[in-house]
Amino acid sequence: MEDYSNLGTPYIDQSTKHWMIGSLDTGIVAEGRDGVDGNDGVNGLTPYIDPTTKHWIIGSLDTGITAEARVTSSPGPTGSQGPAGGQGLRGEKGDKGDKGDTGP
Repeated sequence: MEDYSNLGTPYIDQSTKHWMIGSLDTGIVAEGRDGVDGNDGVNGLTPYIDPTTKHWIIGSLDTGITAEARVTSSPGPTGSQGPAGGQGLRGEKGDKGDKGDTGP
């Protein structure tokens, strides 16, 4: 199965009226049919994300297209360490220390 995980949010193609996910035409008509005069038309289908498979579902069709991006490679090498920062601010004065021993 191809990886369509980075295709984005479904949208309706204005010419075909099909649900599109990225450049993939699902072939599913997104707009309902006109009703008989005086009656409402049939509602279209709204895509949603299956909470278990994370696939886009349109009506009862599991498109098999993952709706969430996945990390498919490990991170690259770590870069070199940057330059040292400047000296920080001076801290508060500390408590007076204990009296020292008498010298020789």
